Amino acid sequence: MLEILFEDIPQYLAGLYEAARKSDRKALHYISHVMKSSSGTLGLTALSDQCKALSDVSSQMPLVEARYRIDAIEDTYGRTVAFLLRNCFGQKEGE
Repeated sequence: MLEILFEDIPQYLAGLYEAARKSDRKALHYISHVMKSSSGTLGLTALSDQCKALSDVSSQMPLVEARYRIDAIEDTYGRTVAFLLRNCFGQKEGE
């Protein structure tokens, strides 16, 4: 499970940014859907909800909006990781 959180999700985020850069709506939908499922499996509902929102509208929204949604997903991911490290693993950010 931690592999999904610390290895897979950052790769998916990179894929989302690349898909937005290339205006690849199919990839935006696919990657955000996979992220939604992965984060949902981990019980990370805020992250899953953000990914679902992108997946649901990726085929219709202006691509400039996709970048803002991806930024929101990345922010939610960062806050989630920081929370888990601090509260579940006793680590401070940067350790």
